[in-house]
Amino acid sequence: MGYKTRSVLNLKQEIFSSNKISDCIVCTTDSRANSQFEAYQKILNTLKKFSHKNTKLFSKRIDSTLRGNLGSETDAFLDFLGDDYTAICAPCFPESGRTLVGGYLLVEGLPLHKTNIAIDPKTPVKTSDIANKPDLLAFGNRNEFIIQAMGAPLCNNTTGDTTTYNVDGKTVALDKSRNNSWISRELREMREMREMQKIEEN
Repeated sequence: MGYKTRSVLNLKQEIFSSNKISDCIVCTTDSRANSQFEAYQKILNTLKKFSHKNTKLFSKRIDSTLRGNLGSETDAFLDFLGDDYTAICAPCFPESGRTLVGGYLLVEGLPLHKTNIAIDPKTPVKTSDIANKPDLLAFGNRNEFIIQAMGAPLCNNTTGDTTTYNVDGKTVALDKSRNNSWISRELREMREMREMQKIEEN
């Protein structure tokens, strides 16, 4: 399509440079084998580099065999972009032999768990039943990730689906059976206030 594209392999380097003008910037985070929280932080910190730039489109690529931290990395995108955005995960690419049949992921016609992906040394995927195995994607944990990044302690009164934290002297209860999007907004504001305080202190 004629776009000037630049790949960034080292996220510690300066992504934006006056002598490197690009239409598209592709960042490799190398986060597939990280923990969910580490992957979330890597993606979020990378996205923050684009906060004040004229970015018109964000795109998140996933592994076609669902290896890695698909859910937590997508949560980082949703956290960064805000509540007006929705993620649609489509782990299907027929031209590369990846198809979904009845909720099962096939690779060249074979169920995913019968391929070499099941014995991947770092991030094995041992099921093909995508529809009934939601933990493969593990979406919806971004409130926990935000709290973990803030170092908030877990309170003692945790019961059932509800987990309670003490965040900057305020009790925050997360109910895994309900939509906690309003808590996400509140936590993001608290985190931004912390970051602003650090900047002022420095």
